Amino acid sequence: VDSIEMECCADSSLQSPYSTTRRSRGPVRRRQCLIVLSAALIGVLHGVFEGAFARRRRPSADAPPVVGFYNVFSQGEEYPRIVEEQVYQLTSAGLLDKAEAVFYTATGLDSATFRVAHDKFVKMTPESDAEEEVTLERMHKFCQRVPEARVFYFHTKGAFHSHSNNENMRRLQMRFLGEQADDCLAHFDRGYNLCGMRFSPTPHFHFPANFFWATCDYVKDLVSPLQFRLKPPPATMSLDDKCVEAEYGRGRYASEHWIAMHPAANAVDCMPNGRTFEKTFTWGTKRLHGDWTADCQPAPRESIRMEHWVIEKQENEVTLYSDSNEDRLTFLRQWNSGCRPSIRLQRNWELEDLYGEELLEAHSTRSTSNTRWDAAVKKFCSGLDSFTCDNFNRIAPAVSSQFQRWDGKSSRRRLAVEHDWIKAANGTR
Repeated sequence: VDSIEMECCADSSLQSPYSTTRRSRGPVRRRQCLIVLSAALIGVLHGVFEGAFARRRRPSADAPPVVGFYNVFSQGEEYPRIVEEQVYQLTSAGLLDKAEAVFYTATGLDSATFRVAHDKFVKMTPESDAEEEVTLERMHKFCQRVPEARVFYFHTKGAFHSHSNNENMRRLQMRFLGEQADDCLAHFDRGYNLCGMRFSPTPHFHFPANFFWATCDYVKDLVSPLQFRLKPPPATMSLDDKCVEAEYGRGRYASEHWIAMHPAANAVDCMPNGRTFEKTFTWGTKRLHGDWTADCQPAPRESIRMEHWVIEKQENEVTLYSDSNEDRLTFLRQWNSGCRPSIRLQRNWELEDLYGEELLEAHSTRSTSNTRWDAAVKKFCSGLDSFTCDNFNRIAPAVSSQFQRWDGKSSRRRLAVEHDWIKAANGTR
């Protein structure tokens, strides 16, 4: 067997770039290392993955291996309960029976001593100062060695910020990982390469909360997640100064954005949209609920209205044609904001910056999440009444008289100001 870069998954080269101290390798379980050594010497198991990681034979020699990666924030009072709950959910759903192993990285103050009490869980080198990218980096390296594998990723959401929204999100995401495992794996056999409870195209491509399934054949071609976090978005994205990291997928939100950022991303979304705005979850935490039955469809989900992707932070539904002047202006501001980079550009400059024009062009005619979203935005823009989209998908009134139709002197004055704001955004003022 070739040199095993993740010998018992303890690779000091995967140290976080944000760490301030150099750490020695953590202890590994003697039994696991003996298995690795025996497999490497006698060649009983096939390939690097089975030689390095498998504890028992797969039920079917033809089935791609299933492997989990788990990031544990082992600090504070909440994480032991969360870990116990997550292991229980995976066990109850039967996912641990499908998985060869779940490799976990412990971060936080208790990282050196923390252990998951289950024989399917294998501890990787602890990283007390690290964040999710370190575990994602290890998954990335694993997939480069075992491209035929299927992987799922999860983390202890709510261990750092403990509140009801995070608790609800984590439980629903764990439910998805276990209950929709077979559905996701079946879609992978049909050519898809990502699967999540909800795939959101706004404000950037991501799986909210960052729980997902993926094929290693797709993951192996991504840029390093550690490099991605440190790489600023291209200047051609023209982001507003008021944008926060969550809106363009940088800083600690880069771990969510990374997995979906490739021209070949072909995702599946398993959470149906609700019959009303109040029952339609897009991203963030608003309108998240458990009253749904899984229905995995190509992502972004076509049945979710374009307006709902844009107004995820609103309490009430607003559109370009709402009765309220304030609601109309709210929608215009959010749609035209530079903080919606996935809407703003007909050409994905970020993908081109990461992977080059040639690869982007090669996937431009294929059915991918990127091409489906581009088609959805164009369809929305082409169907506007009395409005039009420019070359950057910014909305402007088709005729200035549009603003004269709405009653109220105060409203007309505000709308005239908004008209000037739109023209300034379009560079025509």
